[in-house]
Amino acid sequence: MGLEDIMKALEEEGRLECEEILNRAKAQAQKILDDGKEEADKIKQEEIDKVAVTLVGEQAKILNTARLFVKREVIKAKEEEIEKVFTEAGKRLKEIKKTPRHEDVLRKLIGETLENVGGKVTVRANKEDAFLVKKILDEMGVDYNLETDFSCLGGIEAVVGDGSITLINTFESRLEKAKNFLKTEIATILFGG
Repeated sequence: MGLEDIMKALEEEGRLECEEILNRAKAQAQKILDDGKEEADKIKQEEIDKVAVTLVGEQAKILNTARLFVKREVIKAKEEEIEKVFTEAGKRLKEIKKTPRHEDVLRKLIGETLENVGGKVTVRANKEDAFLVKKILDEMGVDYNLETDFSCLGGIEAVVGDGSITLINTFESRLEKAKNFLKTEIATILFGG
């Protein structure tokens, strides 16, 4: 084996060794790329999952806000409808003045208001009812001072003694008291139970 053969053999061995090193480097580079891609995909998926969780939370928040808004609007609409019932009741109470029952209703309101009152009392009534109120108070033998600058649909307000006690028994006050008891019942009638 000559020098030329030895050189060729060394060159061949060097070339094979270079190829092997290059192949190992390529494999190592590919592994690094694959690991990097896998890590990048993992990070990307984690970020997507975080965003998805945030979006699901935001979606739930928006949905709950919308439900709450709708619920408030429904309650508001129901309250308005119930209030319409009481407004209509107020209109009908106004109409009592045009009926023969007016005197009886007024007599009952005055009687309830003054049944446990002694001494002089200031009675306030509207101008339209002044004649009837005076008649009823005189029949009852009440010591009174009548004021007719009082604004109400009907009924009276009585101020006892030094003014520390005021008794209100008007159509409006009765209707207002009835609201507290009747709202639920009216809601059931209007909107079901």
